Order: sequence, then structure tokens, then C-alpha cells
Amino acid sequence: MKRLNEYIKPYTQRYDWSCGAATLLVCYRTLGIEDYTEEELIKELETSKGGTYWENMKNHPTELGFEVRAEENADLNKLEKVFKKGYPVVAFWMDDRNGFVEPHYSVIKHIDKNKVVLVDTTWGDLIEFTKEEWLTRWDNGEGMKFFMTILPGVSN
Repeated sequence: MKRLNEYIKPYTQRYDWSCGAATLLVCYRTLGIEDYTEEELIKELETSKGGTYWENMKNHPTELGFEVRAEENADLNKLEKVFKKGYPVVAFWMDDRNGFVEPHYSVIKHIDKNKVVLVDTTWGDLIEFTKEEWLTRWDNGEGMKFFMTILPGVSN
């Protein structure tokens, strides 16, 4: 049986501040929900030019009948264990591909013994880190490591 996270496809966000909405859109499409647009998610998530609040990211899938499991002080072992279950996993991390460090959401595409691969909606591509690099970036700026996984709920 294939894991859903093997089907995750890159997507390019419309605005430099809409990674939260774009990341959930990637997850929803992976879970078979095709009728959402990034614009609709921006509105429903109350995304502003400052980004999307973590609480809104966690709550939105539950409003659609999905189960969300979130970790807000996680470690790499926990992240790997959850990823192996095969459902979309969203991570909050610090990105510097634009030349400055800023908070960012991405979907994890792959984890193995050496690397972590993300779907980066800013560029619409995959970005790969060694595990050591990932651990320095996977941080909310205050030492907390956040992720959430979206599981089909009873109504899906």
C-alpha cells in the first residue's frame, strides 16, 4: 500500500506571505480535496501579509472533518515516526532562501536516514536538507519545533 505522502506534488504560492494557505492546499490535494483555491484558504485561515497563525493551521482541517495531530515541542524521532505513517505532515521552520531568515510552512515529502525533503511553496519545488541542517532550521525562533499531521477523520 502506498503512503499518501508519496503523492505530494509541488505547488507555487501566489504571494510571498501565503505559505500557510499554500501548504494546506498541497495537503488537501494530497488527501483528494481538489475544490479549494489558495485564495479561499487565505480568507478562511485569516492569512494576512504577516502570515498564517499556527492555531488557524491546526484548526482548519478539523473543520473539514479531518483529524489533526500537532506537536509543538517535538524532536526528530517523533517527526520521523509520524511521517512513516504516510499522511501529510506540515512543518514550521526558518527559511533563508530569499536572502533573509523568515518563518515558513512546508509539507514534508521525504525523510530517510540522511536527509529531509520539503515541498517549498515559495519556489514551487523540493528542497533537501541533511538532517543536521534541518535541525538548525526546524525552529520557531524560540527553540520550539512544530509540526502537524492531517489524518482522514470519520467523515472522510
